[in-house]
Amino acid sequence: MDIYIVGPTASGKTELAIKLAELLQCPIISADSRQCYIGMDIGTAKPTASDLARTQHFNISNLRLDQKDDAAAFVQRVNQWKNEHPHPHWIIVGGSTLYLQSLLYPLDDIPKSDLDLQNNIEQSIRSQGLQLAWDRLNELDPVYAKQMDGLNHQRIVRALCVCIQTGKPFSSYHQRDGFEKPDDARIFGLTMERDRLVKQINNRVDTMISAGLVNEVKNLLDQGYDQHCTSLKTVGYAEVFNYINAIIDHKSMIDQIKAHTRQYSRRQMTWFRRWSFVEWIDLEKATISDAAVFVRDQLLSVETQRK
Repeated sequence: MDIYIVGPTASGKTELAIKLAELLQCPIISADSRQCYIGMDIGTAKPTASDLARTQHFNISNLRLDQKDDAAAFVQRVNQWKNEHPHPHWIIVGGSTLYLQSLLYPLDDIPKSDLDLQNNIEQSIRSQGLQLAWDRLNELDPVYAKQMDGLNHQRIVRALCVCIQTGKPFSSYHQRDGFEKPDDARIFGLTMERDRLVKQINNRVDTMISAGLVNEVKNLLDQGYDQHCTSLKTVGYAEVFNYINAIIDHKSMIDQIKAHTRQYSRRQMTWFRRWSFVEWIDLEKATISDAAVFVRDQLLSVETQRK
């Protein structure tokens, strides 16, 4: 049985996943759409070298920054890892909502993007900005636009392509009557008081800056990557590029990363609350260690009942 650990960013998902993996002696798959990229370490809060040494991890630093990735490719990789490394339990941890949902429910047969149209949309974004592209998407498909977890460049382009090509909302390919409880997985979510989460988000951003996030981005620039690289169009990196390009000052960079991360956490929770089967763990009443033991015991109890 797979165990999913979900929740807003900075809530403690990685710590819980590692502690639980040690209890169950099982591997972890990161369901984060950016931790898979080599070089994006500090800004994605990627597990440290010591974390990675504690248990086996997958989907960490396995793609180049210029390699395109999407939910379908992620699902394919996960299935391959599971086939190559059989194990009774897998822990799936992360906050990339579409990646998580794609593992739990089959992907719909969505048309491939027309390359000429995709290039035209990309050119429009370069000249007019991503916000205007999102505004256009909101006109064509307000349902998907409002569900999106942040101004995700890749998803905006993909959704716009489908909307314009087919004349149908991109969200129509994702419609279902409801999200039934998966038979072969348990989904646990972390929650806490909003003020505490905001504090943890702000502390995480301060730690990222102290750890050298700006230098990390400069190193990526030295390697030939820039802000037009799709993988780098994400919270934390986009603001640093604006700082390096003298569009904003250092304080504004930090303030914007914090604000955009807080907004992202709200969108994550809006998405997760659609899943009525999530078993929420209140971290106001339990520690991460308590949560790990609780999840382990819940899993073992189910397995005992099945025997």
